[in-house]
Amino acid sequence: MITNQRILCVSSTCWEEPGELQVIAEFLSGANNIIWISPFGGISSNLLPRIDRLTESLTIYNPGINFLPLSFLGGFNRSRLLLHAKLYLLEKDFDPDLIIIDSPELLKFTEAYKKTGAKALYYEPAGNNRSISRVERQRVEERTDYFYKARTISGELSEDEYVEMINAQVNDLGKLLNP
Repeated sequence: MITNQRILCVSSTCWEEPGELQVIAEFLSGANNIIWISPFGGISSNLLPRIDRLTESLTIYNPGINFLPLSFLGGFNRSRLLLHAKLYLLEKDFDPDLIIIDSPELLKFTEAYKKTGAKALYYEPAGNNRSISRVERQRVEERTDYFYKARTISGELSEDEYVEMINAQVNDLGKLLNP
């Protein structure tokens, strides 16, 4: 079990687009302090950053609209997102023990926080429409401490079965991080 950790989840999807990583973050927030960093939003997003404190130990940071949504500026925008996150975390005096990312494009976060002693986990969702290439996977494995490929979750599960499956994944993550 993962307990008493400051966990920074940086996702390629915003909190409002629920997926298994969001549910896992909610599970983990019972025994850990978690900050979820959403990606920059589109034209219909908030103009300025928004912070939602869902519980005492789960905070969502929405960095606001992406004024530069051009594809060739992807690296620049990820650097901007890292800067926004660093400034927010500095203000909150939050030094993460663990960084969880779900896209190779977010490796800048792991590189930045591994310098401070944080561990990095790459979480690949089972329902991921885009599987990462062998080259990307190798790059991710070199730059993170842990790689976790989620189990496939059937669409025919009851709510109790879904919660049981997510709980099993949380236990798997605990075993991976604390062998």
